[in-house]
Amino acid sequence: MLNKNDPVYIEGCSDYHEEQLRGILADAIKALGFDEKIKGAEVVIKPNLVRKMQPQAGGTTHPVMLSALIKELHALGAQSVLIAESPGGIYNAASLSSIYAGCGIEQAAKEAGAKLNFDTSFGTVAAPKGEKTKNFEIIDPIRRAKVIINLCKLKSHGMLMLSCAAKNFFGVVPGVLKFEMHARFPNNDDFSAMLADLNEVLHEDKEILSICDGIVGMEGNGPTSGDPINLGVVLASTNPFNLDLAAAKIIGMKQVPDLLARGIERGYCPEDSEQLHYIKGRAQDHQVKKFRLPDSGRSSTLTKVLTLNGGKYARFFEPRPVINKKDCRGCGECVRSCPQHTITMERDKKGRKRALIHPEKCIKCYCCQELCPFKCVDIHKNPLILLVNKL
Repeated sequence: MLNKNDPVYIEGCSDYHEEQLRGILADAIKALGFDEKIKGAEVVIKPNLVRKMQPQAGGTTHPVMLSALIKELHALGAQSVLIAESPGGIYNAASLSSIYAGCGIEQAAKEAGAKLNFDTSFGTVAAPKGEKTKNFEIIDPIRRAKVIINLCKLKSHGMLMLSCAAKNFFGVVPGVLKFEMHARFPNNDDFSAMLADLNEVLHEDKEILSICDGIVGMEGNGPTSGDPINLGVVLASTNPFNLDLAAAKIIGMKQVPDLLARGIERGYCPEDSEQLHYIKGRAQDHQVKKFRLPDSGRSSTLTKVLTLNGGKYARFFEPRPVINKKDCRGCGECVRSCPQHTITMERDKKGRKRALIHPEKCIKCYCCQELCPFKCVDIHKNPLILLVNKL
């Protein structure tokens, strides 16, 4: 169950040295009283493997962090350790194999003694308390798990501003069904409420510890098209919303991200990071001087403009994704990832295939930007936004 009084653990860590990480993880797990949950358990690690990326890019779980965690789980008496994730796009064994290998996870799991999941079956989990949906389709390794380690990254996010512990659970929804969820809940408020429902149902009958790799995170146009940034921190909590509240403080977010706002409204976490119960460290002691938010981010002034006259002018002002035709390779990944089917492949004057987003149907979920392997999706802002942001 989610409790706003659940403690948060924070420790500084400047690089990926496995022995140092093992010490931090052991200390965090024991300090949070999770070591007894691990002993004799079949533990499932839910990493962040949104798509195939090199670890140094800061967008996916770092293999050294994963290796250190696996070894520590074995040292604490885990019966077995399984790595289970559903990245964006097609959810099949071939896709999983490619991403495990490309992200360095395959080698880390092999050397540390964990199994990789290739079971792509899934089932329905009822969410009777859900405010936006009463059921979820969830991949079977997570659905069956009793003990889960949510191994997330600290990143910016084009749609939700922050991708950390609570957002990482969206990866338990199988493959392309994620696009269906974006289509069902096209605006930020509804989508965030759905994710809050998902977090609640998962924490009702499972023992879950969230651990955040904030050693190297991602700023700018995250969660995959941004730039790596040294944040030098590891966070842990049994409450993902409490962890995210601390993370938002560390990167200096002035506005509360939508998903975190839903958690505050529902009483899952306090309203301010200073109200958190820190078992070690404090968010304010690990703040970075500068963290760049996505181009889709809103200033407080712009947010006020968007709500004028019942939000009548919102669509005119909101940033939207556009294809950088110069860099586009015509791979079609954005076409396959668009939940609204608003992207088509067209021929340019030289006969080359290039993607085209039809803005009238775009719901601004930024799936195209998130899954483009060549970073060819830019954010277009109405020219008046620059003026509004200076007000």
